[in-house]
Formats: sequence, C-alpha cells, structure tokens
Amino acid sequence: MTASSQAVLPVRIELPEQPLTGVRWLRALVANPMEPWPAAVDKEPLVVSRIMGRQITYVMSPDLIREVLQNQGEAFEKGEFARIKAMKATFGHRTRAYAASRP
Repeated sequence: MTASSQAVLPVRIELPEQPLTGVRWLRALVANPMEPWPAAVDKEPLVVSRIMGRQITYVMSPDLIREVLQNQGEAFEKGEFARIKAMKATFGHRTRAYAASRP
C-alpha cells in the first residue's frame, strides 16, 4: 500500500469513565475540548453532569440535537463559554476586554 492509498482513520479520543475534576479537567480541556467529556456520551442520547458547580448537558442524539436547535432553541441558555466563543468569532480580539469587564 502506498502512502497516497493508505486508509485514513478518524481520531479516537479515550473518554474518562469517571468524571475529571479540578486541574485534570482543565488540563484535558486545554489539550482537546472533547477530552474531558464523560464516557456516557458514547452510549446515551442525553448526558447531564456538573463541572465546577455548573450543570453541563451533552445532547448526543441527532433527533435531540435537531429538537434543541430548530424547535426549542429559545428554551436553552448558552453558557458563558459559548457566548464568549461566539462573540470572539464575530468581533475578534475585542471580546476579551468585554468579557473581562462583565459583572
């Protein structure tokens, strides 16, 4: 098999069986934002966990994702992280100063 004809395999992330906490969670998040996800996201359509005192909901089923995004979007609040990330994509580097100045 030549280099150009080798099969391309998707990257596989080994998700932790037990939730990561503290520095381990933060280190995994910085390395790859999907790395600290609980292993249950591979098996369950909806997984709820708590990280640093906040509830995180992982919606994994295509049907549930569609329901959340298309039909129930207003009922689901985006977290601060998601809002800042969206603002950075829209407004660039100025977002950091805005986020830091928010109460």
